[in-house]
Amino acid sequence: MPKAETDRAALSWQGSDYQPTIDISVKKLPGFDSLKLIEQLKQVMAEQRSHPTWPHGVEYTITSD
Repeated sequence: MPKAETDRAALSWQGSDYQPTIDISVKKLPGFDSLKLIEQLKQVMAEQRSHPTWPHGVEYTITSD
């Protein structure tokens, strides 16, 4: 069963108006190569961003890695 939504977030970047936001977090687990996973995620996001089906006006920012 899907988890019920419990939080909503908005973000203002460098003084701009607040916009809805989502967070994708990667947590280190024993036995997994977190650095490799992060690089793979960066590659997937870059590929998806350049795909024609990427929604107009949707942006992403990596805030830390």
